Amino acid sequence: GVENLPKNYALLDLHLNDSEILRKDTTELLDDAGGTCPVCLDNFAHKPPLVLRCGHTLCSECVFRIALQSDDDAIMCPECRRQTDLDGSLKLNVALQDTLRDIVEVKRGRGMALRRWRVLRLLILAAFAFR
Repeated sequence: GVENLPKNYALLDLHLNDSEILRKDTTELLDDAGGTCPVCLDNFAHKPPLVLRCGHTLCSECVFRIALQSDDDAIMCPECRRQTDLDGSLKLNVALQDTLRDIVEVKRGRGMALRRWRVLRLLILAAFAFR
């Protein structure tokens, strides 16, 4: 069930409400939604977010740079220092990527994205309530 899934800290920290989405500019919203890499501070709009085994998310460029500096087949998370093997355990953070895309679409005035955003936010809150 849901309780066995790894934590996705980028989504766990998501706390935007509808009025914030409509009031803030897109860059500020992406920052608030965990849409920036904690290493390079660039947003994930142009760099795919990869979730590490510990649940923290980095951009693909920073993961690649850290991997090049590593002597073994693993990288250390720069936030919590837990190890993630480079044997295919890195996954695209699809939930975060979809959430960020929806935020951009809402700011462009697409009503369907706002409805999806509301449903997604409820699902995220429900999923973490069961942990």
